[in-house]
Amino acid sequence: MVASAILMMTVTQSTALFTNSMQATGKAKLRDGLNAAVNADLEQVRHEVATWAMTATSDGQLAYAPDATACANGTLAKSLLTQRSSQLPVVSTVDLTGVPIRQGTVQVNRTISVPADNNNLIAVNYATSSGSPISIKLSTTLTMPAQGWCP
Repeated sequence: MVASAILMMTVTQSTALFTNSMQATGKAKLRDGLNAAVNADLEQVRHEVATWAMTATSDGQLAYAPDATACANGTLAKSLLTQRSSQLPVVSTVDLTGVPIRQGTVQVNRTISVPADNNNLIAVNYATSSGSPISIKLSTTLTMPAQGWCP
């Protein structure tokens, strides 16, 4: 009888441990998927920033030709966001099609802004929606490669 009771307690504890382990594994998969989606989106943003005002010269070399007015006024980032508003909307949602979402609805929002103290920089922020089982908050600042080509 005592051995039976000990066996039942051991099985119950093992089942609880297994359940907790599986939930943690599921959340880790979700977090990894969300981080991968955010990093892929950030790479797209970086690509748009890096290729903005890029031109090819007659000998095949790449160069930047930023707007002279934006260079003089120090507003390269504002010019980029205005010119590429369809590729870089100020507010958007990250594509999560490849992410295994099973633990509720998850939405990652991206906001792009220009810091007030330096209009040649772009601030990119990512955050999950409220009530998400996983919380992600990521912020980064990108500089304009075209800035190095300003006169």
